[in-house]
Amino acid sequence: MAEKYLKKCICSMRRLFVNFNLLESKMRSDIERRCDLERMHIDLEKLNEELCIMQQKASAEEKRRRYVEDECAKLKRRVLGSCDGFEDKISYTKKNVDEVPSAFEYAMCLPKAHQPRETLSSQKNTISKILEEGKIKFDHRDQPNDLI
Repeated sequence: MAEKYLKKCICSMRRLFVNFNLLESKMRSDIERRCDLERMHIDLEKLNEELCIMQQKASAEEKRRRYVEDECAKLKRRVLGSCDGFEDKISYTKKNVDEVPSAFEYAMCLPKAHQPRETLSSQKNTISKILEEGKIKFDHRDQPNDLI
């Protein structure tokens, strides 16, 4: 009878040992899951912080872009408003206000005070050359025909 009792005790201990091993492995897997969840939570917090930073940067960039677009539109309106020499000024503004005028159109619109110095000095040089040539030709006209 003691032998049967010992056999039952040994079987019970084996079952307890197996159950203990199962519980231990479940606990380990639960602990690993919790660690994984904690890591994921930390990663999620980092990603949320990065998202907030990126949203702030995008918002600031959007404000800068709007400001630059507004300034560009103001400059275009000012340039188009100061252009008196265009025949098709009204039709041009109706077509597309956002269209950038060509360099030639822009130069034609500028008041003399805003034109570059090189342009003004070259214009003065050209005028003086024309006047000098005209003076020389005019001087030749005053000469008698036999000298020409």
